[in-house]
Amino acid sequence: MNVAGEFQMVLSVVVATRNRPQALRTLLDSIQAQTLPPHEIIIVDDGSQPPVQPPENTVCLRNEVSRGACIARNLGFQKASGKYVFIFDEIAR
Repeated sequence: MNVAGEFQMVLSVVVATRNRPQALRTLLDSIQAQTLPPHEIIIVDDGSQPPVQPPENTVCLRNEVSRGACIARNLGFQKASGKYVFIFDEIAR
């Protein structure tokens, strides 16, 4: 296996989001367009109304009531299976 393949298998992306569906979609499109897409994308919906509708090939965790960005990020980090974890908010590009 080449280096790119080894890195892809161990890269997790965690995205914390709340009430910004268009910004989330833009970020997810950007992540998927990368040369080395991640092994997994974990979306943590921190109490969005309406709830996030996750695209296929993502894991979506949800706090029914907002608990704050730090708790949302930590929840995603705890569920990540990759050796490397990148954490984004939905406003990142």
